[in-house]
Amino acid sequence: LSLRGVGDTKPWGWLGNKPTLEEQIEKSIRNTMQGPTARTEDVAALKAYIATLTPPPSLAKARGTLDRRAFERGRRVFEKLDCKQCHKGASFTSTKTHDVNLSDESGVRRFNPPSLRGVSQRDRFFHDNRAATLRDVFTTFGHPNGETIRGAELNDLIHFLEGL
Repeated sequence: LSLRGVGDTKPWGWLGNKPTLEEQIEKSIRNTMQGPTARTEDVAALKAYIATLTPPPSLAKARGTLDRRAFERGRRVFEKLDCKQCHKGASFTSTKTHDVNLSDESGVRRFNPPSLRGVSQRDRFFHDNRAATLRDVFTTFGHPNGETIRGAELNDLIHFLEGL
């Protein structure tokens, strides 16, 4: 996932177990990048920089190709399916973890949802990248509750999400 816009999406980490961005930065340097323990001033500088990164823009909006009517129909589908239970507010995320109906290799099913802002710029989805497309999220994996969404509702929902 991009770091753009993560400054206001606490808590951090797929499990939502890092209450501060500093803790997530330290963990990322140590575990993900397998680096040395970061100096406090370096973590502070990275946090300050990350906080300046605005959310990624919608590609459709940037290109001027957003279909407003399909976007609004998709918003209604988003609301009808209660997607805002996990992806709420201006940041389209939550401070809680939620059962996403998918287990990782350790059997974990509860994850902190990433922001949906700029989702049109992602090329893989879920914590382990198992969904190759946004459409796969719903049709192949039945996110969030195992039910599949199809047809015009799915197309409108995807249009809405890609417009965020």
